[in-house]
Order: sequence, then structure tokens, then C-alpha cells
Amino acid sequence: RLIFASIPPYGQQGPKSAWPATELTLEAAGGRVALQGDPDRPPLPLGLPHAAFHAGAQAAADIVIALNERELSARGQHLDTSMQECMVWTLMGPYGWAVAEGRDPPGAGDDRREPENPTAIARLFPRLCECADGWVAVSMSPLGQSRGGGLLPCIMRELRAEGRLDKELQSVDWDSWDE
Repeated sequence: RLIFASIPPYGQQGPKSAWPATELTLEAAGGRVALQGDPDRPPLPLGLPHAAFHAGAQAAADIVIALNERELSARGQHLDTSMQECMVWTLMGPYGWAVAEGRDPPGAGDDRREPENPTAIARLFPRLCECADGWVAVSMSPLGQSRGGGLLPCIMRELRAEGRLDKELQSVDWDSWDE
């Protein structure tokens, strides 16, 4: 009935199971580092132990499932949660680029130094904005527009209702922006 969870860097078995690892090497092996940092410099890790965080969360979810199975079968399990695999799962959309587009996502991989052709929304909302006390990173996208609603139109409606929407943004039809 014992449920035992292992969280090794590359899993319990396989060609890399005995390899040493650090947070940086796990994030890099999972593909995450290639998507981070400025395009004109080498990729950068985030600075937090994301591989450990994601692997811990995945192991916790696996344990909940194993506990449920134990209630049904009275059997325990040894769970093997690879930290590197968990980093791959965090990529969500970017891992499909190679298959769908035949290349890495813009600003990632070998072409990270090539200038991007920004979308209309990227031109409207720059990534980095200087503020009185430093810099802020801005990430705005329609987020779910095709599934009804979307975050960006909601934000813009609220800003307009509060009278805080800049004049040049007031004429944009945010409800159909994604189209």
C-alpha cells in the first residue's frame, strides 16, 4: 500500500538517469532557457528553481492520483517524476512550433538574435517600458478571445469605464481586436 515518489533530475531509468544536474542544466535540457532573456544576448535562467517547483507540483498531483488508485485497488506505487520532463511540459505552445512552423519560436533557439516581425499588438504594447523607478515588463495578448471574452478586451473595457484608457487606444475595437 506504500506510495513512494522519486523526483530525480532525468528519471530513474534511461540514458541520463545517472547524470548530475543543476537547476540551470535542467531548465536548459527542458527547453525553457532558450525562450528566456534578451534576443541580443545568450539565454538566461529565470533565477528561481522552476524545475524543482514544477517537479514538486507534478509529483504532488501524481501522489493524489496514486492515493485514489490505492483506495480502489489497495495497491501502492513507486512514482517516478523526471524534473527535466516537467520542464518540457511547461513550454505549452512553444514545443509545437517546430512541427507547425518548421522552426523555433521567434526569439528562441538559433534565431534569437534575428529581429522579430512584431505583431500589431506587440507594436502597440512594447515589452519593456521605462517607469519612474526602473523598468516593467509588459505582456499583453488577446488570451482566449476565440473562446469568448478574453482578458485583453476585459482589461480595456475596465480602463475605459474608469477613464484611464489613453486617447489613442480608445478608438480601438478591443472586442474584435483578435480578428
